Amino acid sequence: MNHPLPDETPTATYDGLRLYSPVATDSSAEALHAFLGQAQPGDYVTLQAYLSPHIEGPHAGHVTPELTDFMRETAEIRSALLSMCARIRDKYHLAATFGYGPRYLHSTGQLHKGDVGRGLFIQFTANASADVPIPAVAGELSSSLSFESLKAAQAFGDRQALAQAGRRLIRFHLGVNVMEGLHRLNRTLV
Repeated sequence: MNHPLPDETPTATYDGLRLYSPVATDSSAEALHAFLGQAQPGDYVTLQAYLSPHIEGPHAGHVTPELTDFMRETAEIRSALLSMCARIRDKYHLAATFGYGPRYLHSTGQLHKGDVGRGLFIQFTANASADVPIPAVAGELSSSLSFESLKAAQAFGDRQALAQAGRRLIRFHLGVNVMEGLHRLNRTLV
């Protein structure tokens, strides 16, 4: 059975981009700068992207227009996140990395919750453009959970674990236009 996640109320909304943060600001740019401005020497920034991951390597089979669009968008997402890391490094003099959720949870995610609290965590979530059910039984089409529901639950669980560990966290929900939201936030880091 699919259980809904607890409702979270955004701190602010800016043209389709929702902010989840302890402090409300007048713009997404202001929110991002205020969040990064609390960094101390030795801190680091991690961008947690619960977004479509980068597709690497050759693709067997028929390449459809939908797959081509998906591959283009994931390459643009990766490029925007790498650019944000470089701009954070250059502007705030902080080490900055990114990982796709939920897969980073099995590697650097353990460090995020178990270090001495030097991280600033920026989580990106978005509405799913497509969703696929997870079969309850192999070979059957019945499902009580979808991949996007599972990804949303993992993002929520990671936020909870970081908050319980006293970590500094801000979340931007990019809505349906992921690239527009990422580009807007990236431009603020110049």
